[in-house]
Amino acid sequence: MNILAIIQAKNPAFHQSLQSFLTRMERSGSHSVKAIAHYAGLLFLLSQNPGLVAVPTDAIDNVLHQHMEQPEFAQDMALLFGDRAVAEHLPGAGSESGFAKTKALFEREFQIDYGNHAAACELFIKGDRPS
Repeated sequence: MNILAIIQAKNPAFHQSLQSFLTRMERSGSHSVKAIAHYAGLLFLLSQNPGLVAVPTDAIDNVLHQHMEQPEFAQDMALLFGDRAVAEHLPGAGSESGFAKTKALFEREFQIDYGNHAAACELFIKGDRPS
């Protein structure tokens, strides 16, 4: 089963919310379908694990940056995360332990390899970040 099918099976409403911007990103042709699916998977993990401070792979971070540059980004995040607000992105903040935790969670949830190249940043939901 692929990432999007797992998301759809576990949370159909979240999957439906992903569809418009994932289609928009796929049409841009800037990133592989795999990188976009991994980005969707990481967003799903953030939605299911309050307090998670995720460290994306370089490929996921590249998709995130493209998404952040789109005028619809804030609207897309509000659709996904509602009153929990938008995803935050802290460049230069990624850690080895954070990457290992994210990788383990991703691989357990989706039963596929997350990747081995950590981006130098963190991604989390505003208001969920532990103090």
